[in-house]
Amino acid sequence: MPSTELQLVLDMLRVGSPLAGTTIHEMRSNMEATSGAVPVPADVTYVATEMGGVPAEWARPDGAATGAVLYFHGGGYCVGSVRTHRLLVGALARA
Repeated sequence: MPSTELQLVLDMLRVGSPLAGTTIHEMRSNMEATSGAVPVPADVTYVATEMGGVPAEWARPDGAATGAVLYFHGGGYCVGSVRTHRLLVGALARA
């Protein structure tokens, strides 16, 4: 029996890749729509901000002292967003 995470990926692949689309806007919309299927860490707080006119977020684990990791997600600045990468960023912030 696959893990919960693997089952989510398998289910998404059955209905089509979130990146399947004919335009950048469609690919971005599809990826955003599927990002809510994966729960984010409950012990990480996400605070919206802006850096140089670009939407960004601070991901702060509960009880964290100081420090920062600057993370740029893949996607060629066309697909993906701070929302689609919260699970990964939350894990990096915890580490």
